[in-house]
Amino acid sequence: MFRPLRAVAALVVAISALTGCMKIDFALTVDGERDVVNGSLVFAVAMPILTLQGQTPEQGWANVEDELSELPEGSRAEIYDDGTFYGRRIHFENMPFSEFNAAPEGPRIAHENGRYIFTFETNATELGDVATVPVEMLNEIQKIEYRVSVTFPGDVVERDDKAVLQGRTVTWTLRVSENHDLRAVAEEPEGFPWLLLGLVAGLFGLLVLAGIVALAMRMSRRPPHEPAPPAA
Repeated sequence: MFRPLRAVAALVVAISALTGCMKIDFALTVDGERDVVNGSLVFAVAMPILTLQGQTPEQGWANVEDELSELPEGSRAEIYDDGTFYGRRIHFENMPFSEFNAAPEGPRIAHENGRYIFTFETNATELGDVATVPVEMLNEIQKIEYRVSVTFPGDVVERDDKAVLQGRTVTWTLRVSENHDLRAVAEEPEGFPWLLLGLVAGLFGLLVLAGIVALAMRMSRRPPHEPAPPAA
């Protein structure tokens, strides 16, 4: 997740304040019916940094592109450009948990004992070899924030102390310099209420039967028809 920062460090040696120079947004949605994950990872750099040497954003991005060349199977990348940041949005579509969990040091999703468990052990040492970057510059790089959000199919029953819960979505906003273990646990969604449907159907059936019986009783109580008078 943080490997591209090494390439970015080479672009920012002339910048004194880097806070807000990057946008890293990792959003996932867990599909509880098929045990697959959908979502996206936005990795983008501020336009002034990419165009620092008079290049176009695309030319400046070429210095970072190689770090994103190896995408996991089941994903695709597209250009991300919101006018302030330029980069790539990587989409994860119907990716089985086994493939999503393939990266040894990446996030993981497990489905066991009726619960979905998301974990991600972040490690600031993954910034890589930045020994050539001035200390003051490195300090600014380490202030860069990133966002991770996971939407579960069921109610969230457990989360770590830095997780923010809204509905069934858990969100973390952290700095790349932080070592933090992300964790959230959600229950399986409640199944279709077949029992309730059965009770309603049974009650409806009883009402229909009662109506038929009542109609039959009313008909049986009617007086017999008077015989028609003889023809003149």
